[in-house]
Amino acid sequence: MHGPSYCVEATLRDGAVVLGYGRLTVIGETAVIRDLRVLGDMTPIGQREGGPQHIGIGTAMLRTMEDIAKARFCTTLRVHPPVGASAYFARLGFREAGPTTLKGRLSELKSAQI
Repeated sequence: MHGPSYCVEATLRDGAVVLGYGRLTVIGETAVIRDLRVLGDMTPIGQREGGPQHIGIGTAMLRTMEDIAKARFCTTLRVHPPVGASAYFARLGFREAGPTTLKGRLSELKSAQI
C-alpha cells in the first residue's frame, strides 16, 4: 500500500535548469525516500569544483523531505541509497534497516538540526 507521494526539485532561479530531484512517499508514520539525485557529472567525494555535486544541493532537498515528513506526522525516514551514498546517509544518523535500506528517527537525524 502506498500513501501520498511528493516530488522535490532543485533548480536555478528561473526554474529552467534542474540541478537535482527527489521523490518521497508517506506510508503511515514512515516516510520513504524513493529517489534523491543531484544531476551533473559525477564528482569525487571531497572535491567541490566542476559541478553541482557536493555543494549542499542534496542536503537541502533532504531537509525539505524531512520537513514534509514532519508535516505529515512521520516519525521515521527510510532511504534506499544508491551505491556509494550509504556513508553520506550514515553520517546524518541513518542506520541499517535491511540489506539495502537505511532508516533514521526524524528527531535524531543530523541534517534536521543543521
